[in-house]
Amino acid sequence: MKFRVLAISTGGAPHQLRIEAPNSEAAQRLVAGQGMRVIKVESTFHWHWQIPRRQSRLQVTTFAQELVALLEAGLTISEAIDALADHEPEPAIRQTLWKIAAEMARGATFSEALENADGIFPRMLIASARSSERSGGLADALRRFSEYATTAESLASTVRSSMVYPALLLGVGALVVAFLLGFVVPKFSEVYREAGRDLPALSRLMLAWGSFARANWQAVLAGSVAGVAVAIAGIKHALRNGAIRRALLAIPAIANLMQAFEYIRLYRALAMLLQAGIPLAQALEECIIAVPKGLAEAVRSAARALRMGQQLSDTLERGGLIDGIALRLIRAGERSGRLSEMLDRAASFEEQRLSRTLGTLTRMMEPLLMALLGIVIGGIVVLMYLPIFDMAATIE
Repeated sequence: MKFRVLAISTGGAPHQLRIEAPNSEAAQRLVAGQGMRVIKVESTFHWHWQIPRRQSRLQVTTFAQELVALLEAGLTISEAIDALADHEPEPAIRQTLWKIAAEMARGATFSEALENADGIFPRMLIASARSSERSGGLADALRRFSEYATTAESLASTVRSSMVYPALLLGVGALVVAFLLGFVVPKFSEVYREAGRDLPALSRLMLAWGSFARANWQAVLAGSVAGVAVAIAGIKHALRNGAIRRALLAIPAIANLMQAFEYIRLYRALAMLLQAGIPLAQALEECIIAVPKGLAEAVRSAARALRMGQQLSDTLERGGLIDGIALRLIRAGERSGRLSEMLDRAASFEEQRLSRTLGTLTRMMEPLLMALLGIVIGGIVVLMYLPIFDMAATIE
C-alpha cells in the first residue's frame, strides 16, 4: 500500500513523503529510520469508482469553536490540532491542519502557523491569537472570535433572508414576461397576420416583435443568453470597484441600511480585538478587513489620528463612521474605560435599527413589486387581446 507521511527533519523542516509499505506502522518505521519525526501517516488508497468530490475548505468559525472545546478539556494547542486532524474526513481540510501542526512542530507559534496557512484564516483571528500568546488565554481569544464570526454571519443571513422574497418575486415575474414575449406573443402575431386586420399601434409594435422572435428565435435566444452573461460580468465588476455601493448610497433608505450594516461589522470587530488586548490604533487598523473598500481609507485615517493621540469618537465622527447614538455610547466608554463594552452596545443598537428598517422596507417592497409585475404582465396581455376586442365589437 502507498502512504502519505508528514514528517519533520532534524533541522525542523516539514516534509511530505510518499512511502510504499505493507501497513502504516511499517511506513512510520521507514521514515523514522531516515532520522525524521513522523507527524501523520495517511493511506493514499482510493477505489477507482469513487466519484471525485468538490474540494472543501476549512470553516474557520467551526474550527475556532472546536479548538475552544478541546482546549477547555485540557488539551494543549498542538494536541487539539492533532485531534481535529485525526477526525477530519475531508482530505483538503486535513492537509491544512497537518500544515499547521508541522509549522508548530518546528517552533512556530500558533498565530504564525495560521498566518502561513495560504490566507485561509482572517487577520483578526491571527491578531487575536498573537495577542493571547503574549497575555495567555488562547481559549478566550478563540471564543471571542467565534462569537464575533457567528454574529456577523447571523447578521448577513438576516439581510439575505429579507431579500429572498423580493428576489424570488422578480425572478418569477421575469420568467413569466419572457414566456409571454418569447412564446405566446409570437403565436398571437401569426394569428393576427393571417387575419389581415388593422391593429392598434401598441399592439402592432408588440406583435411585430412577436413575428421577429418567431422567425429568428435562435438569434433571440443567443442574444438573451449573451445579455445575461454580460450583465452578470458587469455586476461583478461593479461590485469589485465599488460602483454598485456608490449607486446604492445615493438612495437614502438603502444608504441607511448599508451604513448600519457596515457600522455593526466595524464596532463588533473593534470590540473583539480590544477584548483580546490589542492596542486601540492597531486594532482599528486590523478592522480594515471587516469593512468594504469604500470605508477602508476612512478607517485607515482614523487609525493614524489615534496614533497622534486623538480620541476614537472624534476620529470616527470626522471619518463618517458613526452616528449620533453610537457616538454618545463610545464617548461614555472612553470616559469610563469600558470602550469595548460600549462598542458592543453601539453594535447592538445598530442591529436593532437595521432589523426594524429591513422589516419596514420589505413590507413596502412586496406590494410595490406585485403592482409593478401586475402592470407589466397585465399590459402585455391587454395588448395581445385588444385586437380580439375590436373584432368582437365589429361583429356586434
